[in-house]
Amino acid sequence: MSAVDAVQQVVGEAEAVIARLQGSLGDGAVALDPAAALTVVERVMGAELAARSVVFGGGFVVDPRRVGQPLMAWWQALGAARDVRRLDAGATDGGYVRSYEDLEWYRVPADTAAPHMTGPYVDLLCTDQATLTFTAPLVVDGAFAGVVGADVTVPEFERAIGDALRAAGAGALVVTSEGRVAASTDPGVLVQRRLRADVLDGYALEPVPGTQLSVALPR
Repeated sequence: MSAVDAVQQVVGEAEAVIARLQGSLGDGAVALDPAAALTVVERVMGAELAARSVVFGGGFVVDPRRVGQPLMAWWQALGAARDVRRLDAGATDGGYVRSYEDLEWYRVPADTAAPHMTGPYVDLLCTDQATLTFTAPLVVDGAFAGVVGADVTVPEFERAIGDALRAAGAGALVVTSEGRVAASTDPGVLVQRRLRADVLDGYALEPVPGTQLSVALPR
């Protein structure tokens, strides 16, 4: 398997979770009823997290203007046993849990009506480690109702694509469309580092179709 195919496979796992959530929450009677939404997301994520080891967590975050209150229905697979539990956002230390409408993973799909990948960034709310968060808008009755998404931690991402990335060539990287390093086989290039344009010029980029990622090989 090529490095591009390996990256595409991981992104496809996250996108499959998103598609399942969109299909299950598309009925306004479910998505706009907090109790019903929690029940549906718990069922969906329990099945998806059991089936997709590369995905750490996922769920639905509602547009508070549609239901009159914020709601983060997000489940995670914790520990080696992948014990599935709901995220307790209220337990997060510090002021990180402000209005989630300001956060990139929510704001960009809300503003653009298109899927988006945020990261890699240290996710202090969900994973406490470098993470790629994939989100997409949920539309109910023709209007934005929130976002659905899936988290892939960078260590798991690198584990899943590692063999293919190393086989691609010495010093191979995966970079985002903004030049941020999402995976690295070069100990001198750290994940999350944003590469300057002149540094990127030293790499041949092969875009991963349908994603915001490229495989980068030193020229």
